Formats: sequence, structure tokens, C-alpha cells
Amino acid sequence: MFTGRSEAVAGSVLIHALLVMAVLTLLGITAITTTSIDLHISGNYRLGWEVFYLGEAGAEHGREALRVLNAGSTNPQSFTDELTALTGSNGLLDGYEEGTDDVPLLGPTPLGAGTYTVYLTNDLLEGASNPIDNNGKVTLTAVASGPQGSQAVVESTVALFPFFPLPAAITLLG
Repeated sequence: MFTGRSEAVAGSVLIHALLVMAVLTLLGITAITTTSIDLHISGNYRLGWEVFYLGEAGAEHGREALRVLNAGSTNPQSFTDELTALTGSNGLLDGYEEGTDDVPLLGPTPLGAGTYTVYLTNDLLEGASNPIDNNGKVTLTAVASGPQGSQAVVESTVALFPFFPLPAAITLLG
């Protein structure tokens, strides 16, 4: 009895089915690998932004601490008192450097899943290591450390804002 098939094509359906299954398996493995890599990349991206915002919070906390220190200093028109108080044993401001002997403005402060430390140096115009401030500008350097070894360094320049005398019509001085 003739079934309509020759013996040459009897196993070809099985081979085609196995070939399709192999291709689909490779596509599935590729999709899983790509998704796994994307998850790691997005996790690192998230950690980077978290530690950056932690550094921003440290810089803002340092700015407020500097404002309070300056308000109670002998010369609130300059940051010399604050810079001198934070200078290390070498008499210069090192800021955030390896092996610095400076006293940080804010020591390691925990916040969320990380910590930040804030250093104070003079601005670049007067020399960052100079503890004498003549122009009322300093640099805050916040160093943030987060989970899985993530780190960020945020520098911000802080300047004194001198109040100008208000007109008598506003203050009723005369």
C-alpha cells in the first residue's frame, strides 16, 4: 500500500521541529541574558543617582552648618575663622585628598543607606589651601558613599551675601 511519502522525507518533519525548537531556545536565552544585563545597568544607574543626591544633601547640610558657624564667628564678613578652625596640623587646607589632616566641617554623617562627609576649603581664586579668606567665597566638598561601593563628590561654592541698606520708607528709620 502506498502512503504518499517517500522514504527520503520520512524524518524531515522531526528535524525541522528540532531546528525550530533550537532557534526558539536560543532566542529565549538571549532575551533572558539581555534582560539580566539591563537590570544590572539600571541598578547601577539608580545607585549613581542616589549617591549623587546624598552628596547634594551633604553639601546643603554643610552650607547650613557653615552659615551657623559664620553667624557666631568674630568676623561674619569673612570665612577666615572657619577655615582656620578646620586647618590640619600642616597649616594648609587639603580638603578631600588622600591622607588629609584637615578636620571635616561635617564628619561622616549617615543618611538613608549611605554616609557623607563635608570638607571646607578656600575658593580657587585665593588658593584652595589658603586659610585666609579675603573675598567671602569658599568651596564645600561633599563626599558621599552609598551601597555597593558607590561614591560621588559634589563641590559647591558658597559666598557671603552682604545686605544692602534698605530705604527708610521700608524700615521706618527716619
